[in-house]
Amino acid sequence: MKILIPFATFAICAHSLFASAPSPVLCEKGDLIFSADFSDGTIPKEWVPGHGTQWGVKEGVLVGNPSSEEYREKRRKAGKAKHLGGTPSSSIMLPIKDAIIQLSFKVSGKMSAAHFGTNDGSAKTGTGHVMRLVASTKHGLELIKDDSSKIPDDEDEVLDKADFKIKPDTWYTVLLEFKGGDCVAQLSGA
Repeated sequence: MKILIPFATFAICAHSLFASAPSPVLCEKGDLIFSADFSDGTIPKEWVPGHGTQWGVKEGVLVGNPSSEEYREKRRKAGKAKHLGGTPSSSIMLPIKDAIIQLSFKVSGKMSAAHFGTNDGSAKTGTGHVMRLVASTKHGLELIKDDSSKIPDDEDEVLDKADFKIKPDTWYTVLLEFKGGDCVAQLSGA
């Protein structure tokens, strides 16, 4: 059984020819409800590490590291093969409906992709993951509808793809917009 795509329209735009941040195309800017530039060296309480991953601020940049091998082995022994923390994971715990989310990122070291997703609570309190944008050095960009924990046999579904592949150790700006059932994802960088 398949769920209807929760986003009536969706698009990915890759802006590789300019380094400036993309501008919203779906939403109009409203009141700013969250901002963090990490310049003071602290991580706001709304920013919650996930899956045993470690986060810190170095020279005004939020840096994530995978969970320890001990954490992953403990999860495996407990029969929990998902969400082992092999890649840095965190959430910003804010209730939103229509929103513009903008942030800058880069992947380095052994990391080859970054995931930016939205959740409707956890799999126990809501549907869990709703959607995600994946920016990869190997597979380009993908906008994915995630399976719902409330619908039997629901599956992930790639809604849109772009061949633009990110480069390691290069800064990019991602802009995600949500309005009603619509979603637009834009990525810019050198």
